[in-house]
Amino acid sequence: MKLYQIVVCTLMTTFAMQSSFAATDVQMDFVKKLYQTGKQLEKGTELIELYQDESLQKAFRFMQNYEGEMCGYDYDMMWQSNDPNFNRKLIFTKVGANEVKVDLGKAEFYKPSWVKYKLNCKGGVCKISDIIDNGGSLKQRIYKECRN
Repeated sequence: MKLYQIVVCTLMTTFAMQSSFAATDVQMDFVKKLYQTGKQLEKGTELIELYQDESLQKAFRFMQNYEGEMCGYDYDMMWQSNDPNFNRKLIFTKVGANEVKVDLGKAEFYKPSWVKYKLNCKGGVCKISDIIDNGGSLKQRIYKECRN
């Protein structure tokens, strides 16, 4: 519960400051703040679970039915690693109306990688609807791999 309160306070403060600026890109700002918070708290997938939309939440619940099995993902999706380096160089790119790609730079013991977020934003509030990496859509992987 404490992690949730810290994250909510951090993001609420950040988004309150952003609202004072006229022309901000809500999706880009959301993903940048997600990573800023992830670096500060040294968290990843836990943050994604806090900001998932209903469809991604449904996929995570489906995956829980197969607890103990390796299906869907077995690493931190946000940082693309089992042992994340929270200080990798990050490059954020808007790749669609509701999509933001994050390039995670090379670091010692880490190859460059990327992750793309599909977002569902309404009224300045964004939720993560899917995560795509070099393995494809997280939701599709969960439903495919957890059934077999």
